[in-house]
Amino acid sequence: MAPKKKNSVAIRKNTPLVDKHKIFFGLDQLELAHDHSKIQFDFEPNIDMDNSAVGYSFLSVNGELMKFSYSRIKAKGYPLGFKFETILNDEIIPCFALFYGGKAGCTNSKNKLTIYSTFFVVEQNGWFPPGTIKNTLRENFEIMLGSIRRMDISFDTTEELPKIIKRFDKNIKFHSQIGDDAKYVGYFQTYYTSGVQNSTNRTRQVRIYDKILDSFKKGKSFLFPHIKGKQEVRRIELELRPAYCERLLHHPFDILDNLDNIV
Repeated sequence: MAPKKKNSVAIRKNTPLVDKHKIFFGLDQLELAHDHSKIQFDFEPNIDMDNSAVGYSFLSVNGELMKFSYSRIKAKGYPLGFKFETILNDEIIPCFALFYGGKAGCTNSKNKLTIYSTFFVVEQNGWFPPGTIKNTLRENFEIMLGSIRRMDISFDTTEELPKIIKRFDKNIKFHSQIGDDAKYVGYFQTYYTSGVQNSTNRTRQVRIYDKILDSFKKGKSFLFPHIKGKQEVRRIELELRPAYCERLLHHPFDILDNLDNIV
């Protein structure tokens, strides 16, 4: 058996955590570079600065035009940002956001496109046809080789929290813990394998948190039918930054061609 690599974040395979208790596995967030001049749909970037205005745009989705509303949002390090939402089953669904880089304080950022976890969940739950996200990217944006900035892979399990913590390799160190867990004395609501604030130099991070509580606080429980009726659901989330994304998918790679095969 090959020796374990230092700082490995792998979960042991062939365990009840993987087999018996798994209730969800998929992409949770995706961030890509974008070029505004090559966006294939119209929207007005100059809506008013107080974030009160809402604009509307039509994107090609699976060959058909779909209406999205958009509004300005603020994000640290980005002078300008827009969140795009749609309505499905009478619910407002945030789908993606466009952020425009530039000089913001001490940060000099570049343009990025963020696909929200809600967009992935809606597709995975069958509210959109399979391939919707990939086709939306292909039909409306010019995504370049090597443009991936971040990719989150999530795993939801009904395994008890103490057992989850024990199943990680012994050399994993949770550098940050937040909140006292409501069910297990001496355990926490959220675990991080690296400093929460160290986002600039971070190449990867694992988070473990209470998915039922998180979804309730964010008002997103309706998006996760797999947690309905469950007493306990913990999410294990692996966040990968560019260097690790390229190692995962080989370098260079076409994110659109690999999107269906990432997980």
